[in-house]
Amino acid sequence: MKNHVPIIRWLPKYNRRWLAADLLAGITVGMLAVPQALAYARLATMPIETGLYGALFGTLLYTFLGTSKDINVGPVAILALYCGEAIGRVTEAEKAATSPMQPQLAVSVAATLALLSGCMVLLLGLLHLGIIFTLISAPVLIGVISGAGVTIFASQLPALLGVPGINNRGAPYRVAYDTAAGLPRLSWPDLTMGLTTLAMLLLLQELRQRYGARWSVANVLGVARLPIAIFLATIISFIVSRFEAYAQRHPFSVVRNVPSGLPTPVVPRLDWGFVSQLLPMVPVTALLAVVEHIAIAKDLGRKNGYIPNDNQELMAVGATNIVLAFFQGFPASGSFSRSAVTSQAGSRSPLSGGICFLVILGATLVLPPAFYYIPTASLAAAIVVSVLNLVSSPRTFLRIWHVERTDFVAAMLALLLTVFYNMEAGIGCAVGFSLFVMLFRFARPKCAVLERLACSPKDYADWETTEYDTMPSPAGIVVIRPESALLYPNAQYVRKQLVNAVLARTHSANEDNGVTTPQLGRQGSPPSRHSVVETTEGTALPLLRAVILDFSAVSHIDMSGLQMLESVRHELSEHAGLRDGSQIDLHFAAVKRPVLERLKRAHIIENASRGSHPSETTSAAPADATVSSDEDASACVTESTTHVHVSVAAAVARLTARAD
Repeated sequence: MKNHVPIIRWLPKYNRRWLAADLLAGITVGMLAVPQALAYARLATMPIETGLYGALFGTLLYTFLGTSKDINVGPVAILALYCGEAIGRVTEAEKAATSPMQPQLAVSVAATLALLSGCMVLLLGLLHLGIIFTLISAPVLIGVISGAGVTIFASQLPALLGVPGINNRGAPYRVAYDTAAGLPRLSWPDLTMGLTTLAMLLLLQELRQRYGARWSVANVLGVARLPIAIFLATIISFIVSRFEAYAQRHPFSVVRNVPSGLPTPVVPRLDWGFVSQLLPMVPVTALLAVVEHIAIAKDLGRKNGYIPNDNQELMAVGATNIVLAFFQGFPASGSFSRSAVTSQAGSRSPLSGGICFLVILGATLVLPPAFYYIPTASLAAAIVVSVLNLVSSPRTFLRIWHVERTDFVAAMLALLLTVFYNMEAGIGCAVGFSLFVMLFRFARPKCAVLERLACSPKDYADWETTEYDTMPSPAGIVVIRPESALLYPNAQYVRKQLVNAVLARTHSANEDNGVTTPQLGRQGSPPSRHSVVETTEGTALPLLRAVILDFSAVSHIDMSGLQMLESVRHELSEHAGLRDGSQIDLHFAAVKRPVLERLKRAHIIENASRGSHPSETTSAAPADATVSSDEDASACVTESTTHVHVSVAAAVARLTARAD
């Protein structure tokens, strides 16, 4: 029980001296959470009070189930946007977009989506399968989140500028075009209110960034900019509505009636026809909820010196969404902005979340009559400012381009498809592309040919990539390092690489004369700049004596990899002109223990030892990933097994000693 309900562990140990800091953090974040919850409910096309319910129960449940002192769970922009997309699809499918039943249908869609995604996330947490979400790379997330930010920004333009009658659920370019076309019929009061609120929010944000470190007042105003701006806008709206000229018609578009009190529990709609429409959206909802939440938890944990439990965090998010489904909520997750404020306000424990819950509870019970006068243009401005940080700068994408081009392609796929189509397409295509690139690279690993460093003859390095001069290995000895695990997707490719590398550097004993020009396969390794191979002069190549395989980069080998080694030995034995069952020596260096055990079980090592010297050194410790040497040899395990060595240098030394 203690493992799954962390409050049981930390509450009895609570230090009373933390209470003042937790009170300050909880009250501050509670004041921020109320206007954000109202704004995100509008973004999700939900009744505005449902945002309060999400913030209320999200904060309460995370206080009991969370492992981070800083996270604030509730409505967030990206999930609100995606929930709105889901509601739009279902209402269109059921032709209820203009029906009086649309609000009830929206609540049903959001509740069922929260329930299904919550169950999925909870199950992943219980089974410790959160690793699945690591398949989403950082560039893909940057693209998706930036695309979502652009979409959210465009969706708020009609309300911000006071242009009525615009469908803000279309593609951003379409919403922007329709808004521009509708400017002649804009509402000047709404435009004025929206731009004024936007300017106030940006001004207070800039004030905090410039002077917050020096002036505590500037810091407080910056942190509380959202409740301050919404409060002032609401006061202005209320005062204007008192004038007799506006007695019949309010000059601003306002929120209007918001029910007071707590919601009545309702079982989500679960008939199959309805659920089947939402099932394709559940994985994306779960992904959006988890990825942002875990990223925030790890970031704040690193900054504040604690380690959140990833699987418990999954269970907390899953359980929160399941409960929200029964209280008219929509999918929720950890909020970056509110969590950052919690951390900056000096929260000392999850109790700050309980204080935040009390603030939201008070607002839910007492303030709904005042919510009537909140201008929708001000809420649109609040959403716009909140999502500005979601959109990554061009410099970020340029940096990705310079570091890795395929990551840039994945990021742009995610961005463009999210903006011009939807988030499922953006995530699906970008993740699919990233996985394809990863599998392709895994199936086509490099097999580096190693040579001695001129400055340190005992060390061996890849002659193609090292910045130091190299010398060839002793005549007839070829040293190769496969730079990947040897598994079925890459086994045949590695076989070609190994064989071609040897053929390029040694003479076949089956040829009539001792002069040859190496014929490389398309995937073969080119000869070294210092090698005995000189294709232009036709220099005689040495006969193959032995092949040393540096396994420092081989973390795993399967049956296909073991069979590949047998094939390589057979081909190279023919190349060396061995007959009557004799086979070429395959020497292994820097072999990790699990790989060594598999080589033994497959009799690769036993077969290689026939007719060979009986005493060599074996190692389960890897050599350096770039340079193989004798360093740390004392830490290696030694056995009486032929052809397994501590390092490449040890293998070469053994071979040259035998030749002498």
